[in-house]
Parts: sequence; structure tokens; C-alpha cells
Amino acid sequence: MSNPRRSVFAAALLLAAPCAAQAATVVNPSFELPGLGAGQFVYGISAPGWTFGNSNGITWVPSSWDFVTPIDGTHVAFMQSAASISQTILDLSPGATYQVTFAASHRPGYVLNPLTVTFDSTQIFAVTPTSDFWLDFTTASFVASAMTGVLTFTSAGGLGDTGSGIDLVRLTQVTELSEPATLALLGGALGALAMIRRRKPR
Repeated sequence: MSNPRRSVFAAALLLAAPCAAQAATVVNPSFELPGLGAGQFVYGISAPGWTFGNSNGITWVPSSWDFVTPIDGTHVAFMQSAASISQTILDLSPGATYQVTFAASHRPGYVLNPLTVTFDSTQIFAVTPTSDFWLDFTTASFVASAMTGVLTFTSAGGLGDTGSGIDLVRLTQVTELSEPATLALLGGALGALAMIRRRKPR
């Protein structure tokens, strides 16, 4: 017969053990869906995972948007004028720390279009893509407060026809649960152990 006190304590140790870093779920990270024909681009497109506005969308590369070959796949998101795209990220670990990495490019021959990145309305990065080639950028780290959160890319626009592109969006867990969260799990298990000891018949 198993010892209930030993079982509770073992469970507490497992819960309090550091979690290995892992990537959270980003749906359609390279904008390959729904899939366009060669040279096509669509504004305000309905794409798995992402919400687009009227001044942005997805383009096949190459197309009249003139982006060079993307880092991943054959599609990218384009940001024209002031616009935003967003996705609700799933499978976050509350209390864990994350960073966003993405590729961005300037639209060759057009006015620069600054980008900002927010998570649950908090700005975590800002950049003005100036290269016509795709470069990786990584945001500041942030702590997840729930199992889901909204990731948003916003372009500022400006005078003239502005343009930037986004590709290969990755959300990575860079640390385990914060120390207070780990201690809370351990404390709760130890409290259960104390209750078992009080209830044991004498």
C-alpha cells in the first residue's frame, strides 16, 4: 500500500522542478496558409491564426511587392501604411518568460515603415526595417500572465507609399516558471501533506 505522505511530497518535487525551455504555439508562423498562386497578394486576407486589417495581407514571393526570397516558404505578410496584424498565442505557461523572434524586410524602392511589437497591449519591441533582405529580430523578454495572450505587429505608416514585410514568427520560452510560482506550487503540496498528518489516526 502506498504512503500518501510520500506520494504528495513526490508530486510537489515534480511540480517544482524547472521546466525545459520550449516553443509556444504560433499558428501559421510563415504565412504559408491559405496559400496563394504565383505572384498573387491579398489585402485583409482570412488566414489561419492571424487577423489582418485592410492595409495589410499576404503576398506570394516574388510578386509586385518586390520582396526578396523569404527565409521560410514562399509567402510573407506585408504591412502597408498604418496597419496591424495579430494572433492569440496558445499554450503559454503563466509565470514563464518568453521572447518573440521574427524576420522583417523593407519593401524595396518604397518609403520605410516602422514596426512595433506588443504582447497583451504592452510594447516589447520597435524597429524600422531598412534592409531589402530578410533579417531576424528578437524582442525584449516578457512574463506570461495567463495561458493565452495576444501578439500584435503594428506599422506606423507615414508620408508616401510605405512598406515592410514580416515572416517566420517564433515565440520561445526562455526561462521556467518564475521562483514565486514554483514556491507556491511546493507550498501548496506541503500544506496538503500537513493535513494528511493531522488526519492520521492515533
